[in-house]
Amino acid sequence: MPIGEGQGVLAGYCGILATDGNLFPINFERWSGKTGMPNIYFLECFKQILQPRFCFRIAEANAQRYCKLTLGRKWATHRQNLWNEFLLTEWQVYHIVSSNKNGKTHYRSSHETRKALLFV
Repeated sequence: MPIGEGQGVLAGYCGILATDGNLFPINFERWSGKTGMPNIYFLECFKQILQPRFCFRIAEANAQRYCKLTLGRKWATHRQNLWNEFLLTEWQVYHIVSSNKNGKTHYRSSHETRKALLFV
């Protein structure tokens, strides 16, 4: 699908938009499908943000398809990165609690938890 010389700029801009939680919330399980993000989110972004800023020299349907695929990949990667960064697995919680020598349950802030995970 030929987008042209500005493909890198467009992909980078799509990456910035995909990480904006106001435009594309991360509470959906998938980018598309029954449990996915409603198409209206993408269409509003395409019409109000992407189309005025970029001069597409291909058919609008092809431009929409490229942007939707690019935004979807970037959104999914961003969502997974957030998940990996902030989710504590059962194994991590077990080792944090078991590392407490005096036997008392100690709830830590996220900063303390990350610090503790470095030394477990």
